[in-house]
Amino acid sequence: GGAASTQRLTSRVVKGTFVITDTQSLAGDFEAYGKAPNKSLILLKFPEMVVREGFSGEIGWSHEPQDGVRVMTGAELASAKVDSDFYKDIGLRDVFPKLVFKGTEKVGDILTHKLEGVSKDGYSETMYFAVESGLLVKTDSIEESPSGKAVMELHYEDYRAVDGIKIPFVTRHRSSELNIVFKISEVKHNVPIEDDMFEKPIGKSARICEAMW
Repeated sequence: GGAASTQRLTSRVVKGTFVITDTQSLAGDFEAYGKAPNKSLILLKFPEMVVREGFSGEIGWSHEPQDGVRVMTGAELASAKVDSDFYKDIGLRDVFPKLVFKGTEKVGDILTHKLEGVSKDGYSETMYFAVESGLLVKTDSIEESPSGKAVMELHYEDYRAVDGIKIPFVTRHRSSELNIVFKISEVKHNVPIEDDMFEKPIGKSARICEAMW
């Protein structure tokens, strides 16, 4: 949709479903919230619990009912900063001061331009843009969590125009730890969202965190 269409947007609310397709399939609903310039929140609603992960603009955090609240640090925090940049798509050189073109490469049957970017905090991501359409087809990165490092592939499919920009309605997450397919059912832009929604929950107990919602 270009810079002008993107800059008219200040927030995004996405709803849909997800399926974890590993040894035992799990499915649920998800909600994702983004607010300019750099706030994000995602809720994964499993049948028995809700897992949340957010970035307040400064603090990255996650909450799982069995473990309570955890604050992100290091490479995991650097990744959250990049993923939460609302205008990342039109400001790659700002997000990745080190951005290098690595030639063309096929992703499936699609010929892509391959770019490698490194953020100010050292987070690196490889992006594959379709030569014909210019749309992002895939990203590769090494993600860190308490369980260790994992190579993550994200595949973007089924682009649809919403408010002048194209959004992938299907995203496939593939890693050595798990595979998840997200399918969007609803996208709304410029919805009022209070900043408090992105803040780290107070306290470590699941009961306190649940009370906020």
